[in-house]
Amino acid sequence: LLVACALAAASTASAQSQRDIDLCWGPNPDEGIPACTRLIAVYTGVNLARTYGTRGHLLNLKGDLEGALRDFNEAIRIDPSAGDGWYNRGVIYRKKGLRDLAIADFRRALRINPNDTDAIKNLEALGERP
Repeated sequence: LLVACALAAASTASAQSQRDIDLCWGPNPDEGIPACTRLIAVYTGVNLARTYGTRGHLLNLKGDLEGALRDFNEAIRIDPSAGDGWYNRGVIYRKKGLRDLAIADFRRALRINPNDTDAIKNLEALGERP
């Protein structure tokens, strides 16, 4: 009986985790942000960094630039080798009018991924050469 209860609990937890994954990476910030928050509580390493990045994107969609900036900073701290964190933080800096910081982050994203067309476009929009 204990084994059956443990398996049922694990199955329910697994189903909730899959639902949280689907919501976190889905298009709806109102559902995605809490789901990402639940995943952040259990993830580590690269998955944790990606989940912070995803929640940061959803916070940005809701207009919470400070929250998005905190999450992108955390994603970069956890995995500085991922260009997405640098690019996304650059977007927030650009929205906040912090031109020099945005340029530095777009350039860092390009050092990691020289084919990052979004970083290139943002640099060009800021009057900078990639």
